[in-house]
Amino acid sequence: MWREKIVEADFTSRRSFAKDGCMGFAGLFSEMWEVHGLKPDDSTFVSLLKCCSSLKELKQIHGLVAKFGVAVDVVVSNALVDLYAKCLDVGSCWKVFESMDEKDTFIWSSVISGYTMNNRGEEAGHFFKDMCRQRVRPN
Repeated sequence: MWREKIVEADFTSRRSFAKDGCMGFAGLFSEMWEVHGLKPDDSTFVSLLKCCSSLKELKQIHGLVAKFGVAVDVVVSNALVDLYAKCLDVGSCWKVFESMDEKDTFIWSSVISGYTMNNRGEEAGHFFKDMCRQRVRPN
């Protein structure tokens, strides 16, 4: 049954996700794990994160990411940093960024951009200087 739901989800528009709520699909991922033993991976969570329509949904999905042990993945962490910034939650944006052991150009760019879009340009400048000190080349 879950396979049909996934195929159906591929054809569902983002508007439908926003209307019905993203957490229905989060339940699907829990079912995949608990019933079928299939663990969502980074691609699964990045896809799920794209349909977030609220900070509440974002935090719930972040909780699922932690539950399934994907939280330290660079791709998922980058999506979380970006979305927390877009939801005006720079505190959570910072926590995800800080939790990462290795930071690439993309994550640095996401946190700098996130702080900039939240009118925190001075802090964004500090991030840029820190990035350069870490010998990460801006692109």
